[in-house]
Amino acid sequence: MLQELLRSLGAHRIGEVNLLLAVLREEPMDLVVAKQRVREMAGNVDRMPIPDAYVELGVELGMITLSPTDICLTQFGVRVKNNMEPGVRHRFSPEQTILLAPEINQCPELAVRITAATNLFRLWADGSRRFSINYKTSEDEVQGLLMLQSLGATELSEENGDEFLILNPPKSDLVLESLSELGSITEEALWARLDKQRERAREAELYVLDVEKQRLVAAGAPQLANLVERISERNVNAGYDIQSFESTGDNRYIEVKSAVANKVRFYWSVAERKKACELGASYWIYFVPRSQDLNIYPSDIVMIRDPINELGRSLEESPTEFAVNIVEGVDVSKRFDVIWKKRASL
Repeated sequence: MLQELLRSLGAHRIGEVNLLLAVLREEPMDLVVAKQRVREMAGNVDRMPIPDAYVELGVELGMITLSPTDICLTQFGVRVKNNMEPGVRHRFSPEQTILLAPEINQCPELAVRITAATNLFRLWADGSRRFSINYKTSEDEVQGLLMLQSLGATELSEENGDEFLILNPPKSDLVLESLSELGSITEEALWARLDKQRERAREAELYVLDVEKQRLVAAGAPQLANLVERISERNVNAGYDIQSFESTGDNRYIEVKSAVANKVRFYWSVAERKKACELGASYWIYFVPRSQDLNIYPSDIVMIRDPINELGRSLEESPTEFAVNIVEGVDVSKRFDVIWKKRASL
């Protein structure tokens, strides 16, 4: 669906979704009226607006909620709208790029194209990353370059008669960080990214801990609120992160998952899945979207009870890695080439 959308809209026009954001509010609005108002804003861009494409893109990026007759902004959409550059409707502002980069990472068709484009840029002696526009490129790379342009992550430069596109920090850094799992990454950058992920995970757990205490107090069980505990602080192998309670006093075991985007997508370990099978309806997944913003905006929590029971219904899972073992009885030295390095004498 998104591939067809990109073909009809054009990768360089994704910033025009601002036309739609400009006319929408949090309150539901008639869909037909909204599209007509977008068409009436034709003077803000150099091409005829395509409201249907803007609607699809807005839904895909989590900015819009759509029903058969109405349309409105999500809370995230309100944030993106509030960060529009005054009077500019054809591209994203720097603040919008910061907000949208993680969402783009969740759209494979967009992310793959941007990653293909960023891999074209080479490091120069002055520390900049450049790409010669005379270089032959594939269709995906062209689309990715156009999207980077719409995100404001590149700028055009000329030197000795040659024209270059230059990645424009900090915008390009934000986009590249968000898409790093799809492209090349140095060992140092990988460790830095993992450190950030661990810190965000910890902040999400502390956030959920506070929310759980508030929930129990509101339910008239303050004595139970005082007993809520962050188990992961002393045992990361428990299969869950927080020990909480129902208002009746029954146990509630919570595994906290978080992400930098809005889309519900997470990984769980064998121990977590096993514990979920064992505890059934007492086991919950609390998913915290956009955890990097918790110190600025409170996040809605998606609370999934008995996730094993939801598999094949509202949730689906797929393998992302495989354990490989030598078949019992196979002689490694005969089956494979083996290099023996002589151990230095001590």
